[in-house]
Order: sequence, then C-alpha cells, then structure tokens
Amino acid sequence: MKKKFLIVSIIVCIMAQTVMAQKGIRINYYKPYQYKELAGQLVAKAWLSANEMEVGSSVSLDGKEIKTIKVDSGKVDLFLPMVGKAGELVFYSRAKSNKKILLKQIFTPLVSSDWGYFGKGTVNIICSSHQDIAWMNTPDSCRSERIHDIIIPALNLIDKNPAFKFEMEQTLNLMEVLDEVPSEKQRIIKACKNGQFTWGATFNQPYEGLESGEQLVRQSYFGRKWIKDNLPGMDALAAYNVDVPGRSLQFPQMLQKSGIKYLSISRMKEGFYNWFSHDGFKIQTYSPGNYGRTLLAYKYFEEDAITAMQKLNKVMQNWNEYYSVRNISSHYSIVICTDAGGSKDYTTLINEWNDLSKKSDCHIPLLPHSTAEFNMGWYKLIYPDHGWGGKHGEITDSIFRTSREDENKIGEKTLKNSLLQLSSHIELKTSNNIIVFNDLSWDRNGIATTDISDRKGLEWIISDTNGKTAPSKIAVTGNQKIISFEAENVPSIDYQTFYLKKGVVSSDHEIKAGSNYYENKFYTIKFGPGGISRFFGKEQDKQVLI
Repeated sequence: MKKKFLIVSIIVCIMAQTVMAQKGIRINYYKPYQYKELAGQLVAKAWLSANEMEVGSSVSLDGKEIKTIKVDSGKVDLFLPMVGKAGELVFYSRAKSNKKILLKQIFTPLVSSDWGYFGKGTVNIICSSHQDIAWMNTPDSCRSERIHDIIIPALNLIDKNPAFKFEMEQTLNLMEVLDEVPSEKQRIIKACKNGQFTWGATFNQPYEGLESGEQLVRQSYFGRKWIKDNLPGMDALAAYNVDVPGRSLQFPQMLQKSGIKYLSISRMKEGFYNWFSHDGFKIQTYSPGNYGRTLLAYKYFEEDAITAMQKLNKVMQNWNEYYSVRNISSHYSIVICTDAGGSKDYTTLINEWNDLSKKSDCHIPLLPHSTAEFNMGWYKLIYPDHGWGGKHGEITDSIFRTSREDENKIGEKTLKNSLLQLSSHIELKTSNNIIVFNDLSWDRNGIATTDISDRKGLEWIISDTNGKTAPSKIAVTGNQKIISFEAENVPSIDYQTFYLKKGVVSSDHEIKAGSNYYENKFYTIKFGPGGISRFFGKEQDKQVLI
C-alpha cells in the first residue's frame, strides 16, 4: 500500500508540474521593438496579459525583481533584458509577506549573447544581381532592365553612400552599359577603383560542359582582359557561375592561368573549397548554397536588426566548428543575389545592428559600414574642386584649406579609434604595454611613436618582449611628451608588443667630435681641405668613401 501511495504521489506531482508548464505566461513584445539602456543594460519593452496575472503579483528574473506597470488596455508592461543568456522567470502571488510562487518558466532574451567563433568578427552583406542574357524576358528587355533598373541605380547609391558596394557577375553587363550610356564610363572606373563596384572576370556565365576548350579560354579573354584593355586601372579577379550546376574539369586551370584567383558558384553546399583540375591546378571557390535563398526564403535583412540577429545567430552557430577547424577568419558573408534583384540599401538596419552590438556587454559581430562622421570626412576631403584661386580667391582658398584641415582631424580620429578597437581585443598580462600594429602585407621595421604626457619625468625607455632595449628618444613640445622608438620585426597584418618602463638610455651611442673629426659607434669621419678626407665604416671594417 505504501508503495502504491508513493507511486500515486509521484504521478500527481508530475501531472501538476506538467499542467504548470503548459500554463506558462506568454511574453509579448511591442512591434516595432522598443528598447533602451537601463543601468548599463539594454532592455526591451514587453507586455503580459493582465488576465494571466493576479493584481499586485510580482515578477523576478534570476532572483532580481522586475518592475511591472499595469496599463488600461488590459496589459502589464515590463522591461526585460534584450541581449543575454536564458534565465529563470518567477511569478509570485500578491501577498506582501510570505510570497507564494505561482509559476516558473525559462526566459530567453530577444538576442543571444552567444555568437561563438564569430563573436569578435563581422557579418558581410554582399549585394549582387544574378543575370541571364534572357530569362525573365526577351534579350532586349533584360538588357534594358540591367542598365537602367540595376546598374545605374547601384551607381547612384554608391554616390550617396561611400560604404555601399555592389557587384555584377559578368563583363557582358559592363559592355552593355558602356555601349548604351558611354557617359557612365568614368563613374564606373571611379567606383571600381574605390572598391565599391566589381565585375565578374568572365564574359558571361556559360554551361561549361557545352563549350570547347578554346571557348572557355575566350571567357577570360573577353572578360578580364577586355576590362584591363578598355578601362584603365580596372581589373577583375573573381569569376562567377552561380546558376550552373556543372563544372568543366579543366576550367580551374584556365582561370588560374588567366590571372583569375577566385570562383563563386552556387547550387552546392555552402562552404569554401579548393576546386581542382585533374592535373593539379586549383582555384579558391566559394558557394553560398543556393544563390537566391537568402533573399527569397530566409529574408535575413528584410525586417529589423533584432530579427536579423535572431535569424543569423541560429545559422552561424552551425558554422562555428567549420570555420574554427579550417582556421577561416571569423567573418561570415551573406550574398544578396536573385535574378534581376537589383541593388538594396540596408543602411538603416546596419546602423541599428552596430549600435546594438556596441551597447551590449557581450561580443556580437559587427556589420561593416561607415559612420556619419566617416562620410563627412570624405565629404570634407573631396569638397575642394579645381577652382582654387580665381576672383576673390583668398576667400575660396581659405574655405578649401579649412575643409582639408577638418578632414585631416576626422581621419586621424577615425584611425585612432580603429587602432583602439583592434588593441582592445588583445589580452595583456602586464601594464605599460605599447601595441604596434603593422597594416602592410610584409614584415616591417620602423619608427613608432606614442604619447607619454601622463608620465612624470624623462627617464623612460622601451623594451621588446625579450627584454631587449629599443633605441628611443623623448621629445617635449609644450605640455606634450612623445617617445619615439625603433620597432623591429613587426609581423604582417599583425602586432608586436613593447613595454614602457623607467630607465635611462645607455651611453653606447656616444658621439665623439673634435676640430677635424667626428665619430660614433658606426663611423669615423675625418675632415680635411675641401671636405671629408676619410670616411671609415666600423661595421664593414673598411673605407666607405675614398
């Protein structure tokens, strides 16, 4: 009997928990989303049905009470964390003392704080427009649509937004627009040189298996070579064939020998590949999956930034291991491409995404984009035209000069902020660190400078990670104190750490001088009638000049 009673009790408890779980209170958010910063945390405005809560009842999240406000529309308003991990939401009875728990349930914020491998990376929106010569309509109709509804509007958007970039997948489209609107040539060249408009390196996108070897070779001849021959300063390094499911065995060799480095395909599993010819030639290849799905099916960026974050967080979780195991940089790309899709401006969504990312206390990837201040910097830089001087030129020149000076300040500020953002991701175990970043594609030696105005005295030296003292010099101008030092072996697209510490530069660089000689650790120079009579190199152990 006791065993039966125990079993029955357990069943009753399980049923009670099940009923409670099924009862759960629905959390609703106001649309469009309403959020703000509260005590250093991003919170979103939500509401509960007043019918589901007792008058005077309270709510807590992970032990912290959340203020609720009952409104006339039969709702109870409250602000909940917008970014973070799941927590326990508890609803209490209205009793002031000895509160009774009415319900417990898991609460999940609108945006997850877990972005895994991509947390400190970026999400790149690649705007493109797939084009058949004729699929949506007749060849003439499609040609007109490409020129007037896709390419020229994209150029107009580039003029308005220096951060916007667009690509057309084949050179034929470039030939068409230059043939019909030759006045666009310089604008196209400028956009290409600025890295804002790229063109496919092949003439069109053929069925590779239907063309002969010579025809496939001519794809790059009338593609990349035509661009280089006809548009000074322009080039194309990526070929596109996104709508064709089949690949020709020898095509990677043809592309590589033509100077084309990359191939973008589709209709195959998303990922990065080395696409080989049978003789060992290969080309770096990328597939986004099916080229139209991001816009037509998934619609990542067709609503607001929060919805985009929710969708992409789920997708990118599946790619953590793929990217990390292959040591691919933590930058995820979304290709916006459909048949005759045209250019799309996601400026508002990008700005909101980046604002939320910066205000949250966790690592959320950024959407690369320029800021309004950066845009103004470009405006200030290019504002002066060819009209220097002229009538009342002193006024014109003064305005032009001021514009350039303002641009220089914005540029220096942007550079400083970029370097600070990069250095903030470096974990340092000691204090007084100086980070020297090399943005070139080769290892570098050179003079680096940093402001040490906040340090007392002039007895400061610089050392590298091995404790070796670097040659340095301190210059004081007014209230500013700058130390310059020799930074050696700074790796390409990487950084080197140096250390600022108290000390005095050693005297091994002592200079000796007399009435007819000058000597340091490297050279001995003797002066005679008419100039230098002897120039001896100590390291070479011989006369340098005779």
